Formats: sequence, structure tokens, C-alpha cells
Amino acid sequence: MNNSNNILSVFDSMWAISPSAYHEYAALFANIISNASNASFQLDKTITSSIQYIVNENGERIPREEQTPPNSIGVIHLIGPMVKNGNWWFWGADELVAMLDAFDQNPNIIGSYIKCDSGGGSVKAVAPYLGFYARKTKPCGMLADTCASAALWVGAGADFIMAENNISSQFGSVGVMAHLMSYAKWYEKIGITEHIINSDHSEDKNKAFELALEGKYKLIKKEHLNPLAVKFQNDLKYSLPKLDLKVPGIITGKMFYAEAALEHGIIDEIGNDQRAIEKIKELAAVQNFNLNN
Repeated sequence: MNNSNNILSVFDSMWAISPSAYHEYAALFANIISNASNASFQLDKTITSSIQYIVNENGERIPREEQTPPNSIGVIHLIGPMVKNGNWWFWGADELVAMLDAFDQNPNIIGSYIKCDSGGGSVKAVAPYLGFYARKTKPCGMLADTCASAALWVGAGADFIMAENNISSQFGSVGVMAHLMSYAKWYEKIGITEHIINSDHSEDKNKAFELALEGKYKLIKKEHLNPLAVKFQNDLKYSLPKLDLKVPGIITGKMFYAEAALEHGIIDEIGNDQRAIEKIKELAAVQNFNLNN
């Protein structure tokens, strides 16, 4: 994949991301843009062995060179900005979901869980996980520290969503945003005049975005942001039956620490890796009982 395609894979989408994560990732994205033409600039992605691994039924990590023992559990890490397609800088949903599929197809693995520490990202990164949930044959849960916006969208569809601790774990920031930049004044300053010409038969092409660049946001909200936000809210209402919709801000952007998230029905429980492993074993046992009876 060349540099241009890498950048497009990061920036060609609406975003479901928490405000704090947006500011945290902004400098990183700016660095990617400014250095994209330099082939020597690459942020090394975390090595595969730390982004996905297998543990035995006691929670002990299995060395990659050893055969997977029966009753093992697969683990993947969803960390940082979420993008649909993997690139030089970030693990993509396509790559991480492929790892989940491999766990699901391994006869010695009884289930898997996602360790999440993400403020969200591209809305396009959500669908691959939801597709996996629809076709998987074994339990898959989420254990999370920060789980905001698009990451919560993914977590809500899992068999359970669990806080990693009751100190830093946060959940929420349900919402969708667009970030557009206009270079018109800079172009004008260096003597460039830009002309965008639509066919007489294409008067609505890119209209919402063109108006947004003029500071007129009504159409982009109506046609792009609002439908995605409503879809996000409806999916959470369906996937989280205990969600307390009477709590102010619960589906309109507020963040909640673990204990409040548990009280308001965003998460199922507060635990840790060992508890997540036990939960997978419990769900697998129930599934096996149902299949055998």
C-alpha cells in the first residue's frame, strides 16, 4: 500500500471519537500528513505477538511456537485510533477481525475477548466487528479501560462488556463528528485560485460538504452526521438492554467512569483479565450445554 492510500484509509470517513481522544490523536495525524511523502517515516505498529495472543484456561500466555492446548482463549488488543484498513501506522479493523476469525475457527480455542483502550475513530471501522459477531460460533467479549465512541459501538455488540478497573476505565462519548479544513485562504495567499465545477446534472454532488466549508452546517448534519448518530444510538439501545436512557447525556456524548457505567447499564461488570477469562469459560460451557441438549 502506498503512502497516499495509507492517508486515505485514515481520513476518508466520518468519525465517532471522544473529544479527549481527538485532541490526543490530532498531533499524530498531523505528523502523518506532514511526513507522508517521506518513505523513511513510519510509526512501527506494535509487533503482532503483543497485539494478539492465546492464553490457556488458567490465563497463562501460550508461547507462539507451542501448540494451542484445548480450552484456550484468544485475546486481541484494540488500542488507539480505530481505522477500517490497516496501514503503516495503525492496526486496522480488517486485520484485528481476521485475528478474531482465526481464534473462532481454531478447535482448541473456546472463545476470545478484545482488550480495548481506545477513544474511538472512523465509523467505517465498526462494521467489520459487527459482521464478525454475526458469524462467530464462540463467545467473544470486551475488557476495556478507555472505551469511547466507535469503540463502545464495537463493545456493545460483544457478548459482554467489562471494565478493566474502577479507577481509570471510562465509557461513553456516544456521537458522530466531521472535521473539515479549508485551504482557500492559504491558496489565495500563494496565488492559487481553485475552481470546482459540477455538471448541470449534478447540482447536489458534495453539496453538504461545500456548504460546510462555507460555515453552513445544517445540510451536513441532516444528511451525514445525524443519520449516523441515530444509528449509533439505536444500536446501543438494542445491544445494551439495561441502558438507562433517563440519565442525562448517556447517548448524547457524556463519558462515565466504570462504577457509573455499571450503574447506568453501559457495562455488565467491573473485572480484570482473569475475570474476562472466567466469563468466556462460563459462556462457552453454557453454549456447549445448549448444543448437547
